[in-house]
Amino acid sequence: MARISNAQSLIPTGIQDTPYIDTTKLVQGIFGRGAESQAGSVTGTGADLDVALSFDPALVVLIDETQNVVAIKHPGQAGAAATTIKLAVVGSAAATCTLGALGEKKFTIGTNADVNTAADVIRWIAFGFSATGGQ
Repeated sequence: MARISNAQSLIPTGIQDTPYIDTTKLVQGIFGRGAESQAGSVTGTGADLDVALSFDPALVVLIDETQNVVAIKHPGQAGAAATTIKLAVVGSAAATCTLGALGEKKFTIGTNADVNTAADVIRWIAFGFSATGGQ
C-alpha cells in the first residue's frame, strides 16, 4: 500500500475540501473598519442605471455576462471611465461607471455599449465604506 505524504493530504480532493474566501474579512482587511460589500444584478437598458447601496462604494466590478466584458471602477479613475476587459482587450472605456459622491450610497452604470446594452445581464459587486467613511 502506498504511503500518503503530508503534501498529498493537503491537496483538495473535492468541493467539500476546497477552502472558500471569507469576503467579509477580505474587504475589512483592504478597507479597514466599517468595510462593506454587496452584490447583485441588473438588466441593461442602454441608459444610465443607478444602483442603490447601503454604503458609499469605493470599488465596483461590473460583469456583462451577455457580452463577456468585465469593468472595474475605482475612485482614482476620472469621471465615468473604468478599466474594461473585453475578449482579451484591456482599455479604459468612457461612460462605464460613476461612483456616487460621499453619502449618496450608490453607483451608476453608464451608457457604454460594452457594459450596458438593452437586455444584457449585468452582474456587479461593490466594496466600500459605511456611512462613517471607514473610520
